[in-house]
Amino acid sequence: MKKSVYLFICLFVFICSFCFSACNKKSQSQKPITPKIKTIIISPADLEKIQFTNFSESFPALGELKPIKESVVNSEVNGLVLQVNVEEGDRVRAGQLLAVLDSKDLTNQLRQSQENLSKKLAEKNLSEITFGRKQISLKEDLISKAEFDTAETDLKIKQREVESAKLQIKLSRSELSKANIKSPINGLVSKKYIKNGEFAQPGKQLFEIISINPLKVEISVPSQYLSQIKIGQPLDVKVDSLPDKVFKAKIIKINPQADQETRSIVLIAHINNSDEALKAGLSVNCLIKVANPKPSIIIPKEAIAESISGEKFVFVLSENRKTLKQRFIKANSVEGESTFYLVTEGLTTGDIIVKVPLEKTDEELKVEIME
Repeated sequence: MKKSVYLFICLFVFICSFCFSACNKKSQSQKPITPKIKTIIISPADLEKIQFTNFSESFPALGELKPIKESVVNSEVNGLVLQVNVEEGDRVRAGQLLAVLDSKDLTNQLRQSQENLSKKLAEKNLSEITFGRKQISLKEDLISKAEFDTAETDLKIKQREVESAKLQIKLSRSELSKANIKSPINGLVSKKYIKNGEFAQPGKQLFEIISINPLKVEISVPSQYLSQIKIGQPLDVKVDSLPDKVFKAKIIKINPQADQETRSIVLIAHINNSDEALKAGLSVNCLIKVANPKPSIIIPKEAIAESISGEKFVFVLSENRKTLKQRFIKANSVEGESTFYLVTEGLTTGDIIVKVPLEKTDEELKVEIME
């Protein structure tokens, strides 16, 4: 009996000891652990002090490149095309011979006009002699006044016929010169509509000549931007075929009347094309900078991180320069720029941010600045 009591007491003590030990371990495991703040090392070059920048907002628009000068060369006379001197794409200067038409008929017409003038000059000379004799006879009362007046009238007729013959020669020479087709402007041959052996007649298109430096850009923009646009305002122009190149243009004209259907405004800008990389007829993407810049905060894209919920934040250096803390911001990408964001809320001048991406995204980081 005593032995049984003894064993019961030992078992009870063992169980109590086990339970106490288990409870103590559980209590220790539930004790909160203070997280360590991570430390990163950065250089002064990784930091940026926030300050206002005069920033001009931009808005995109579509445009089309067109030549400032262009000329359609038509035939003004009838004639067989004997010679074509240029091809499409050739550079020409004003007055350069582009083509030659058969001028036999025009040459004959000029010859006939010259012969007619010679005949009229001879008739006028004879009429002048007759008129001189009639003057003498009238003074001597050998003829009547009516006979004298007839001689005077005949002379005036012959004089007018001579002037008419001279004018006909001038016209014939002008027509003959039109058989030589010349360029009216400096530029490039954009279209050629004729070839040797074809027949040209008045009004028939022969060539199109365009000047492509500078070019003009016709841009249609919503009327809501009208108050932000002015003559002389710059804009950037890009074409799909040259994605890495930005061309500079300047607004030179604003159409005073909006389109009745779209309510858009047409702008005309001039763009330098001295290297002739741009071609008339191409569609272009324009970025028009708003006329009045305003103080704004611009930060690099790399400085911005996003939370799980998609909110943007940056790391701001504390006043003691010992820690970095997250600060949530509102920011929009800058139109036409892939590397900068415009901050609308969350930062102010004097703040110092980290402008490089950080691998650590804890809410607070210890920092050591390597001078």
